[in-house]
Amino acid sequence: MQLTTNLSEPLLELIHRNQAPIDAVEVGPWFSVPQIRDYRQMLPDLPFYFHGGDLIDRVGLILGAVSRIVAYQQCTDSP
Repeated sequence: MQLTTNLSEPLLELIHRNQAPIDAVEVGPWFSVPQIRDYRQMLPDLPFYFHGGDLIDRVGLILGAVSRIVAYQQCTDSP
């Protein structure tokens, strides 16, 4: 079984204490692409997955949503 959870400051603290038994982290549009890149450098051994949240639900309503989703997928290497 694999455990993936949302990235947060409390989770980062647990990871650095080796007290977070997780296999991957999830990030979304609540982070910027540069923030995600920084977190990936801090946590190079963890896979990152993109969770689009309401950004994907509102693709037709938010100008530039598709290009933002592509940028998030690229910076996370998310499928």
